Amino acid sequence: EALKEAFEKGSEVADRLEAIEAALAYPHEDIAKAMAKGLKDKEHEVVLTTIVALARLKHPAAMKELVNAYKRERAIKKDDVLFAATLKSIGSYGDPDNIDLLSDDLFQNTSKNVIRARIFGLGKTRSVEAAKELMTIMSSSGHKYVNPHMDEINLSLSILTGADEGKSRNRWVTWWNANKRTLKITEEPQEIDRKSQSKWDQYWDLEPKKKDERKKKDKREKPDEE
Repeated sequence: EALKEAFEKGSEVADRLEAIEAALAYPHEDIAKAMAKGLKDKEHEVVLTTIVALARLKHPAAMKELVNAYKRERAIKKDDVLFAATLKSIGSYGDPDNIDLLSDDLFQNTSKNVIRARIFGLGKTRSVEAAKELMTIMSSSGHKYVNPHMDEINLSLSILTGADEGKSRNRWVTWWNANKRTLKITEEPQEIDRKSQSKWDQYWDLEPKKKDERKKKDKREKPDEE
């Protein structure tokens, strides 16, 4: 009720932001629908806060609202900050149903944050299909598009598969051809080197693993680039 009232005409921005934050304590379909009104708000801060909140709500209905916004809200697609946030929030759910959405015209938008959100969203989707899509993007797109984003692609593939072929497309293709028929994606993310893990954790706002929980892979050397 408080969330509904907050989006009534004439309400203050601060009230809308406070209501969105308070609603996170109640992950429910009705809350997700009410919160989604913020996606059409005239204030940029309210829209951005709503996008992030729908990811934090961790409810299927909230993900559905984000996907609908991706498809229907033109204002969001025209704003690189909002568009990247929307893709990141969708990707945070790790739902295989969103693989096509995340990979759709991946390099059409030249914003680095938008492209990173798509690639990392695929990396968070724990399925063979997500790994296959990343490999397809890497091998079928031109060097001028792929090379600036090989760090993100390598990190996403490493998190999914446990392999680390660096920024070499040739090594990744060779690895993929040798392993794709037997590849299985574990439920939990694979262990990777500490620097890469830190980058991944920071992006997704994850708590760093304790030292005694990590396997001794930090000294693993990455392959030379080609």
